[in-house]
Amino acid sequence: MRAAAIGEYEIRQTMPVPDISSVSPRYRIKSVAEKHDRIVAESELRLPSVDSLKLSAAGEEIQLPGVEN
Repeated sequence: MRAAAIGEYEIRQTMPVPDISSVSPRYRIKSVAEKHDRIVAESELRLPSVDSLKLSAAGEEIQLPGVEN
């Protein structure tokens, strides 16, 4: 297994359920620092920090619902 790049990843796709014994859904994720995708279990994912949840659109800051500064 390769060491994972540090930083944020984008969820690219939900993976099909392999069998009934699967405990956690799996996702295909991608880092801008890597050329390849990775497949991880939902239990391995963490939410980004509050600061990285701030979005900018047309030069204005947008606050996501349920996220306070």
